[in-house]
Amino acid sequence: MMKLLVIILTIKCIMVSANIPSNDPTTINTSPYDTSSHSSTTRSIRRIKRRSPAQHQLTDDQFKETVLARLNEITESIERNRNILQEREASVADERRARCETQHNNTKHQLHKCQKNLRENIITSPPARDCSDIHNRGVTESGVYRISPQSSAEGVSVLCTIEEEHMWTVFLARQRQTPQENFNRPWQDYKTGFGDPRGEYWLGNDNLHALTSGGRRYRLKVIATNLQGEQHSAEWETFKVANEANKYKLTVGGYTSTSTNTLGDALAIDINGRSFTTLDRDNDESDGNCAVHRGGGWWYNNCAWATATSPLCNIADDERVLYWRNFNPGEDGHRTSLSQLLMMITTDTTTTDTTQTQH
Repeated sequence: MMKLLVIILTIKCIMVSANIPSNDPTTINTSPYDTSSHSSTTRSIRRIKRRSPAQHQLTDDQFKETVLARLNEITESIERNRNILQEREASVADERRARCETQHNNTKHQLHKCQKNLRENIITSPPARDCSDIHNRGVTESGVYRISPQSSAEGVSVLCTIEEEHMWTVFLARQRQTPQENFNRPWQDYKTGFGDPRGEYWLGNDNLHALTSGGRRYRLKVIATNLQGEQHSAEWETFKVANEANKYKLTVGGYTSTSTNTLGDALAIDINGRSFTTLDRDNDESDGNCAVHRGGGWWYNNCAWATATSPLCNIADDERVLYWRNFNPGEDGHRTSLSQLLMMITTDTTTTDTTQTQH
C-alpha cells in the first residue's frame, strides 16, 4: 500500500512541476493522511483545482504523452549525471593508477640501485678479496659484486657464481651477445682487464696474479657449451698466475678423470708452465704469433688445445674460432667449437699455498 501511495504522489509531483492538470479522480484526495503527510502536494493540487475548466480538458492520451515526456527528460538527466559520474570516477582511477605506477617504478628503481650498491660495493673492512670472501659474509646469490684482489679501496667488478655450494670468481666469460667483445687486444688490455662482467670480459692478468699469489690456494673450474647447447665441465686442483715480470706464467694441474669431470683436459697437458702471449707480445713456442693467428691473448704453447679468447662463430672444427679439444674426455684431440665458456676460480679460505710465490 505504501509503495502505491509513493508512486501516485510521484506522478502528482511531476504533473505539478509541469503545470499539468489531471482528469483522474484520484488527483483530488483530501484524506487526513494526505493532508498531514504531503501538504506540499495537496497545496499544488488545490492550485490546479482553481484553474479554469479549459485547463482540465486533457485527454487520456495527452496526459500519458506529457507524463512520459517528463519521465524521459528525468531519465535522460539521470543518465547524463551517471555518465558524468562514471567519467569522473574513471579519471580519478586513472590518476590513482598513474600515481601508483610512478611510485612502484620509483621504488623498483631505488631497490635496483640498492641491490647494485650492495653487490658491487660490498667492500668492508677488510675488503673482500674474492667471491669466496663475499660468500663467507652471507651472500648466497650469483651476481656481479665488487672485490679488491690487490687490497685496493677502488676494487674491481666481477661475476661471482654459485656452483656446488661454493662461490666462484669468474675471470673469463664468453657468450653470444651483440656486439661481441673484442678479445684481439694488446698486452696492456690483458694486463688490466676489459669487458663487462654482465657479459663477456677478462678480469685482468694483474688481478689474477694478485688473487692466486697471496697465500691462498686456488682451484680452477671450466664450464663449456658446444654449438648444440650441450654443457660439460671439469675442475683442476691447482691454478696460479705469476707476475708481469715473469710474463704471467701459468701453473695449472690436478685434473682427474672422474664422473664429475665431463670436460676433457685441454689445459694441463698443453699450457701448464707457459707464458702469456698477445698480438704485440709473442711468448709462445710456435714459429709465428699464436695470438695473431687465433685472434686473442692466451697462454699458448704451439697455438693451444683450447682457444678460449678466439672469436665466437658458428663453425665446427675450425682452429680460428672458440673451441676446446677433448670436449668429451678421451676424444684424443678432437676440436669442438663452443657457444659459451666460463673459467672461474675458488678457494677454501682456510687453505694456504705453501709453494713459492712469484712476485
